[in-house]
Amino acid sequence: MENDLLAIIDTFKQCQEIEITDENSDTGKGLFYMEKQLEDFIIHNWEETELGKRYNLIFEEGELKSQQYRTDSGN
Repeated sequence: MENDLLAIIDTFKQCQEIEITDENSDTGKGLFYMEKQLEDFIIHNWEETELGKRYNLIFEEGELKSQQYRTDSGN
């Protein structure tokens, strides 16, 4: 699983170097899809990660609150 996650992260990093001028383009949609998939994978496997061994996810009233951190400029 760790090797799979590292491969996904490497692919994601390479994609981050692509300048997206139109979020609705096929490339833009694909990158946002990949980011969502990576995020879901990390959350689903949180307890198996090094961070998950030290930190718990935050739930309030049964709702996951710590998946993304909201800032003034967005998530």
